[in-house]
Amino acid sequence: MSESEFRVLVVGGGSIGERHVRCFQKTGRVEAMLCEIDDSTRERVCETYSLPFATNDLAAGLEENPGLVVICTPAHLHIVQALQTAEAGAHLLIEKPLSVAEGGEDGIDALVELVTERGLFASIEYI
Repeated sequence: MSESEFRVLVVGGGSIGERHVRCFQKTGRVEAMLCEIDDSTRERVCETYSLPFATNDLAAGLEENPGLVVICTPAHLHIVQALQTAEAGAHLLIEKPLSVAEGGEDGIDALVELVTERGLFASIEYI
């Protein structure tokens, strides 16, 4: 990767995450990386797309300094992972839904505040 290339960390290697990896790679403008907890899924996606970096730990992925993190994990993890990503200073693309919490504090306000404070972009993927 040259210094001018943009790094994207896709979190979650299921069908949606794999699609993001494939599409980002096809642009030829980014270096795609993967964070996936399931060893066999991570190994398969990494091998299929010859990824330069793959991990089972989000913190380790964030240490690779991605400019963008795409969160494609089960919905109950979205806010926690988005907060961790924003803390690290990366922009966010989050698969829908943003949260599955019913009533009470779900972390969305804290996420909005952190994203705003850090001057980050955050978007919810909805087609």
